[in-house]
Amino acid sequence: VFRHFSDMEGLYAAMTERLRSEVMPLLQVEASTGSLGERVEDFVEARATFFERLLPYARSSNLLRWRSDFLEADHVHGTRELRNHLLLYFPELRKVSPDLLEAVDWVSSLEAWDRLRGDQGLGRARAASVQRVALEALLRDEIG
Repeated sequence: VFRHFSDMEGLYAAMTERLRSEVMPLLQVEASTGSLGERVEDFVEARATFFERLLPYARSSNLLRWRSDFLEADHVHGTRELRNHLLLYFPELRKVSPDLLEAVDWVSSLEAWDRLRGDQGLGRARAASVQRVALEALLRDEIG
C-alpha cells in the first residue's frame, strides 16, 4: 500500500474519490414533483439504494474518523451533500422551523439507516418502510 501512498490520508483520499465516483450517481436522479407520498417514496428509494452501497465503507470510515482530518472533513462534506439532496426533494423544508428541518434530516440520515439495518436488524424493505412512515409523519402537517 505504501508504495502507492505516502500516508494514510492519501490512501483515504484515493479510496474516497473512487467510492464517490461510484455512489454519487445513485443520488443524481431527478426529484419527483408529485404528491408528498410519491416524493417520500422516491426519496427513500434513492437513499436506500445509496446507503446500502455506502454503508460498509461508512462504518469503517467512522471508526477511523477521530484520527483522520481527511475523513472528518469528508464526513462533514457528505452530510452537507445529503442535506442538499433532501432539499432537492422537499424544497418546502427551507421555510419550516429549523427544528423540523433537523428532525427530517436526522430521520433520513445514514446514521438512522445504519441503526435500522444493523442495531435493529431490519431488512432493506422494512427499514425503507420505517423511514417512509417517519418522514410522512414529520412532513404531513407542514408540507402535505
